[in-house]
Amino acid sequence: MTLEQLCKEVRLSLAEAAELMPHTTTSQTINNWTKKGVRGVVLESFAVGGRIYTTKEALQRFLNRLNAVIAKADTAKINVAVKCK
Repeated sequence: MTLEQLCKEVRLSLAEAAELMPHTTTSQTINNWTKKGVRGVVLESFAVGGRIYTTKEALQRFLNRLNAVIAKADTAKINVAVKCK
């Protein structure tokens, strides 16, 4: 995703992104997702005037990708368990 494409989406501060999550999530957690990611999936972000932003759409893409990685890992665990029986 290019910066130009991200700028066309609904911009969110990291605090606003944290508020959209269904469970307690802090802006620091969202910041970690933009820098370190989770299980190899990084939240797209950009800086404007020294502040970090993401978008509503980027947050949805991040969660979709993360859930796909988790589902793939769970499937691999199930396949190993079946082979071991």
